[in-house]
Formats: sequence, C-alpha cells, structure tokens
Amino acid sequence: MTSHHRRPRFTVSVLSTFELGSSVLFPCNFDIRKQHFSISWKHDLNSLVIFPSVGHVQFLLPERGRVKVFPNLGSRGNFSIRIDGLVFSDLGCYCCVHAETSDCHRVELVTAEGRWGF
Repeated sequence: MTSHHRRPRFTVSVLSTFELGSSVLFPCNFDIRKQHFSISWKHDLNSLVIFPSVGHVQFLLPERGRVKVFPNLGSRGNFSIRIDGLVFSDLGCYCCVHAETSDCHRVELVTAEGRWGF
C-alpha cells in the first residue's frame, strides 16, 4: 500500500539586523481550508504561542509578555507574531508550524554583526 503523505515544506527567511529594545514582526501565513487546525510558534525548542482553530490563543511562556498576536487575522490564514523589547536571549531560530501538515515557516533572528553578536 502506497502512502499519499507529502513531505513537509520549509520556508526560510533570515532577519539580519535588529536593535536591542526594538520590535520585530515574524510573518506566517498558511492556507487553512480545513475547519480544524493548530498553528504554533516555537523559539528553538520552546513553544511560545498556539493558535487553535477553536478557542483562544494560548501563550505558553506568559512571563515573556512581549509576544503580541493578531487573532483577528487568523481566519485569513495570517498567524504572524510580533516580539517587542528585543533582548539577546531572543536570538535564534523561530518556526511557525502547521500541526496537520508539519509545514514550517522558519525565521532566524540574528544581529547585524552575525549570529551571536560577535
């Protein structure tokens, strides 16, 4: 029996500059034709936010409080987030994942001097 599952798609974009204390927008758009879906944002290995098809957006690291969402845009497939007050611990890889397809919009946040600001 042949499986009809497709391979997950990865979209990569790199943000190369930021200033401490500034804000950055992480774009994420998915075609959400299905009625039930779950979209999540992860930073390295930590889940930040989950957008369920039903219910409220779930913030998984509430102490960070600097992550902003745009819940009214989710019905149009836009699951972008904004992080305010950037600090060095915000550096790294972010991934917006569609749970049902495993598709990932990956963003790497780096400084103008390079990956770790050296």
